[in-house]
Amino acid sequence: MHRLVFILLMSVPLVAQTYSISGLVTDPDGKPVSEVHVTLTPGFFTLYTSQDGSFRFDGLFPGSYTLAFQHIGFLTSRVKDVTVQDSDIIMQPFTLEFDVLDLENVVVTASRAERDVVEIPESVNLVSSREIRERNSKTSAEALREEVGVFVQKTNHGGGSAIIRGLSSN
Repeated sequence: MHRLVFILLMSVPLVAQTYSISGLVTDPDGKPVSEVHVTLTPGFFTLYTSQDGSFRFDGLFPGSYTLAFQHIGFLTSRVKDVTVQDSDIIMQPFTLEFDVLDLENVVVTASRAERDVVEIPESVNLVSSREIRERNSKTSAEALREEVGVFVQKTNHGGGSAIIRGLSSN
């Protein structure tokens, strides 16, 4: 009986203590970024940041971990060698960098199939990404308002709706 009690008492320290890694994800302006896909390896734990940009991985054993952050519109980033030893880790705010994409021209047609601009028999206006940047518009309707055949219907709510050659955007 004494042996059993002794074995039980000695096995208590064998139950490993677990820790956590928590932090905050922000954009370059310091604003929190929600819905960032955060991956912790090894172990392939994944979660998404909350509305306030925070995340928390619980139940971690001591060791070295790598965090990966992914979100549309931002560059994928990694933090290597986050070491958990004998306490919870609270990371400094992690800043994601914007990912600027230079897109090709977008062709909008009334056909279900994608066609090249030279194959379209109708009148076509092309708006380059450079022109859109120079216009510094807040909405797509504002970006198109200077184009021939486009009328922007202003409403009390928002930036308005683009009506292209009589066809509304609804």
